[in-house]
Amino acid sequence: MDILKSIMPPIAVIIITTSTVIKRKDIKEKFSTRPVLSSILVLIGFIIMLLLVFFATRYVMKMV
Repeated sequence: MDILKSIMPPIAVIIITTSTVIKRKDIKEKFSTRPVLSSILVLIGFIIMLLLVFFATRYVMKMV
């Protein structure tokens, strides 16, 4: 149960951020005119998500 408690917050954060980004269609419409900018932002977001997952797994390994 302790492992689940430590894993849940980062996963919840990732889910919330992705859902809010998807909901913001006005942002998508702005970036559809600038595909380069949108691709860069998607890449940055992906890197941040990977870092969050990496730190979450390291935190879990320390807990066990």
